[in-house]
Order: sequence, then structure tokens, then C-alpha cells
Amino acid sequence: MLVLIVTTEKSGVDRYSQEIAKRLEVKKIESQRYLSLIEAYRLSRLVRRQGGIVHLPNQNFARYALFLKNPFIITVHDVIRFCFRFTQETISERILLKLDTRYIKRASHIIADSQNTRKDLIKYLKIPGDRISVIYCGVDHSIFKPYNVKLLDKPYILYVGSERPRKNLGRLFEAFAKLKKGFPELKLLKVGASGRSGKYRADTMKKLDSLGITQDAIFVDHLSELDLAYYYSSALLLAHPSLYEGF
Repeated sequence: MLVLIVTTEKSGVDRYSQEIAKRLEVKKIESQRYLSLIEAYRLSRLVRRQGGIVHLPNQNFARYALFLKNPFIITVHDVIRFCFRFTQETISERILLKLDTRYIKRASHIIADSQNTRKDLIKYLKIPGDRISVIYCGVDHSIFKPYNVKLLDKPYILYVGSERPRKNLGRLFEAFAKLKKGFPELKLLKVGASGRSGKYRADTMKKLDSLGITQDAIFVDHLSELDLAYYYSSALLLAHPSLYEGF
């Protein structure tokens, strides 16, 4: 028997477990993604009572395998935390990351959702390639498809994502500022929240102001999936300047 842990938040990794849960006839246990040690212990006791193999749906759930006695598989979406440390990382965060590393290595098998993540697991965590299977994420083509829409009265470049340093937005802004000289009507549309720190948005606004393009940047923090598909279709082009992504 397979037991799938389904995380209840709203990020991409949570959506991954929720979509799998809709499609697999397996035992499912819902949980928040980040747990205290006591909550993790309680979850592991619940899982152990089910028996069978456990599927942990993201790399930061590996730390909770500390309490597991069941064999488990884990999906690793990326190894960003091993490449780009977060600012102001606490000692407890560093300890939990070490636990993630240890228990990713101890998994019975690993699912990666890209060849890039598989290569990084081999490179950074020294995991043998034959213990990693690549299974790509799906796309809902009933929503994400071309639409004949025009959402703004000006042409715009679209960026979708947060404002974390590894997203490399400063370089995008510099390129956009140069492009504006030849295309004065052009706008830059950014979709997505800033990230875990309010400092990211402050740094973003400071950079825009230094380049004199604050009035040409449009921010949309949250959208429905359908609206996001409309923004993709209506854009002149999509910019993706990240220094690192899992896929």
C-alpha cells in the first residue's frame, strides 16, 4: 500500500501533491508543509499506523522522515537551498536543511521533476543516478492555451515569479531600461508576490527608481490561473532571467 502525504498550502509544490492526490487511488493524509517537531512526530505516528510505503511530496518533507519507520520515496523539485542560501538563515533552518539532505539520501527512491534536478542531486548530494527517476509535471491544457486577448493598451514584457535574489531581476530591469530607449511605449508587467522577505520588494523598487523606470513597471501580486493564462497570451514576450530553477 502507498500512503501519499498531501500538503495543504497553495504554492507550486503543494499543488503538485494535491493534483497527484486527485488522480491516484491511494491512502492520503493531509498535512501542513512546515511542522514543529511535535507535529512531525504525531504525523509520523499516524503514517506508521497505515503501514506501506510513504510518498513525501517535496524535498523539505525529508526532515520529517527522522521519525518514520516505513520505507519512503520522495519527490525533489529542486535543490535551490543547497545552491542559494536564504538571507538571515537561522540556526534551526540550517539544522533542518541538514536533515533534509540526510533523509533525501536515505529514501528508497527519489522522483525528480526535471533532468536538471536529477543532475543536481547527483552533483550536490552524490546520489547514484539509478536511484532517481524523472517524472515531469503536467500542464492543464484546458486553461493554459493561447487566447486572443489584449489586456493592456500598451505592449508589455511579462515576468512571472518572486523577487528573490536568484531571480536576477536587477539584470532584467537593466535590460528593460535600455530597451525603453528604442521602444518608449513598452511596459514591464511582473506577476507574483515578492517572496518571504519584505526586503525583496524594497530592493526591487530601489532598483527601478535608480534606472528611472518605476512608472513603466506594473505589479500584479495574485491572479487566478485563467487570468495568468490571459496575461501570457497577451504579452509581447516572456522574460525568464533566473540564475537557478529546478526545471
